[in-house]
Amino acid sequence: MTRRPQVKRIYGKVRQTLEKHHDKLWWAHSIYALSLGVGVVILAHRKFHLVKWLLVALVGIWIGLLVFQRFLAGGGEDESRTKKGVKIAFNYIMKNLYQQMFFFMIPFYYDATTFGSTNMWFLVVIAVCAILSTQDIIFDRYIMENKYLASFFYAFCMFASFNIFLPLLGGVRNIVSLYLSGILTLVLFSTLHFPARALMSSQGALSLAIAIGLFLTLLEWGRRTIPPAPIRQVSSTMAVGRDSATGKPLGPFYRIHVDDLASTTLYCFTKIETPLKIREDIVHVWRKQGRRRPWYRKKFKTVHSRSEAGVALVSEVSSFPPNPVGEWLVEAMTTGGQLIGQTRFLIVR
Repeated sequence: MTRRPQVKRIYGKVRQTLEKHHDKLWWAHSIYALSLGVGVVILAHRKFHLVKWLLVALVGIWIGLLVFQRFLAGGGEDESRTKKGVKIAFNYIMKNLYQQMFFFMIPFYYDATTFGSTNMWFLVVIAVCAILSTQDIIFDRYIMENKYLASFFYAFCMFASFNIFLPLLGGVRNIVSLYLSGILTLVLFSTLHFPARALMSSQGALSLAIAIGLFLTLLEWGRRTIPPAPIRQVSSTMAVGRDSATGKPLGPFYRIHVDDLASTTLYCFTKIETPLKIREDIVHVWRKQGRRRPWYRKKFKTVHSRSEAGVALVSEVSSFPPNPVGEWLVEAMTTGGQLIGQTRFLIVR
């Protein structure tokens, strides 16, 4: 009999301490979750066989968000204790799914990103979303409670995930994957905001078709800003010659005098990795910095590498326009217009 008051007293003190330090404990957990995310980035690098689990996680998040939006979103001080407990548990599960997915995607997009170009901002957004998914207080109070923020968070996660595993698992070209990812994202995004009956009506179907058309137009316009993951440029070299026996570069350089161009052919060597089932058409685009119009293009059809070393692609230019002095770029791009990598060189007087 004497133990019950003691147990109640201990329970009360523990509960009081937890309530007093509630926010501090969640921030401590956020630091722990962030450290786990960094571990996922390290362990997931080049683990293409794990990509199929992205699809499983996406389906889980989609079902979870449907349940949350229908039954748990909103509320306030008048919420029952049971509902609050369910929301905390639900948000914890969702955060863990988001964390694993965003941190898992970072190394794939990191390898495909060309730093210094516009497509690096796509990687930045993924990294920001990954970090936010570990911040319990921000995620619970501001993201999951706002259905538009929650939907954007999911839509972006879904689009970025589709854009990776469609090429890897389906072997589709990156530009096709880009458009399919956009269509699937918009359809599933719509199911979070509209009932199935409304979407299946003639007006709903027409509105969805228009929205898909507009979104695909936006993707067409901004496709250069999205890295063509998981394709990556392994290495690149500018050279003034090519070994006839081995095909390797001779006389690598970064800077060359304009007077040497008359008697020299310049070569660009790049190694591109296209893992698993991916077979992509790739072009070398030679252009002077600041000019959109290319000086020279060379297309390589159905590029496919069988190892991480990549496939060697070589293009050469023996004539240049008047006044070629300045910085030049040789861009490796998919024929769909997505940037894989850049090689820079300088022509000086």
